[in-house]
Amino acid sequence: MGLDPEAAHAVLTSGAPVTLVPMDVTTKRKMLHRDLDRLTSVNNGLSRYLAQTVRPWIAYSMQTPQPARMLDP
Repeated sequence: MGLDPEAAHAVLTSGAPVTLVPMDVTTKRKMLHRDLDRLTSVNNGLSRYLAQTVRPWIAYSMQTPQPARMLDP
């Protein structure tokens, strides 16, 4: 939001439902395969996209000493 305040303003005043999550939340929680399984149980286009793109990232992340956090899932 800080990089493009005009875009942030447009989104936040658009009338669309928005949920803001502080960045520090993403450093305290990691996404695991079981989390992705729960999300993909919906079985729609977005969940299939998440499974295809996020699952390899989770597998890689779990092999590192400090699992990387997903800042903008």
